Amino acid sequence: MVLSVGIDKSGAPLVTIEENKKANCYKIPDQYTDWAITLVGMANSGIKILPKEVVFSLVNGKYYVDIL
Repeated sequence: MVLSVGIDKSGAPLVTIEENKKANCYKIPDQYTDWAITLVGMANSGIKILPKEVVFSLVNGKYYVDIL
């Protein structure tokens, strides 16, 4: 369960996920930066997509995000 998405001071994408009833923040691969920036922009515009279950995957060298 992804609770939130953000960008750190260096521009790296971050996700906060719920694990064992605790919130933990992780840096995710830089290939997800555009996705993270899009979600942050949407949230700042009032469009809240998260929290949701999210699946991150790497298939044939391409990074994907599926919001369930």
